[in-house]
Amino acid sequence: MIEHLRDKGLGVGFACLVLGLSESAYYARKKRPKSARRLRDEQITPLIEQVYAESGGAPARSSARVCRWPAAPSSG
Repeated sequence: MIEHLRDKGLGVGFACLVLGLSESAYYARKKRPKSARRLRDEQITPLIEQVYAESGGAPARSSARVCRWPAAPSSG
């Protein structure tokens, strides 16, 4: 969110103030490596967007079946 606001021309300090965050917390978070979950989410997001687009933008059980990721456990 702060990156988006910064790209729109707002300063990091102002964005943090509006969002109720300290600048030091923002920069500390920015320095940390990405979590395993964040990395996984970044990998599967394009696949989710593709399935959503191919389904005509209507999420449904049928599109959920298409999303059976190779690493996902079977629901039985």
